[in-house]
Amino acid sequence: MPQTYACFINGKFYGAGDLEYMNELFRDYVVTSGMYGKDECTFRITTKEKARDIVTQSINEQYRRVFESLAKEDE
Repeated sequence: MPQTYACFINGKFYGAGDLEYMNELFRDYVVTSGMYGKDECTFRITTKEKARDIVTQSINEQYRRVFESLAKEDE
């Protein structure tokens, strides 16, 4: 059974699929779209299992910031 991977660009989810599709995502972002005019970008390719951990951590961090913000408003 082929492995499924996830691609994150600059910390944001960009797509998921097999390694051939990861190559396609890279080419689309860098070559076809010229990195959308940015000077640099960071690619992270992970297994889908690791991607779940990354997304969960990101969501937890976002909630933590919201709760901290709300607590400051209550002060």
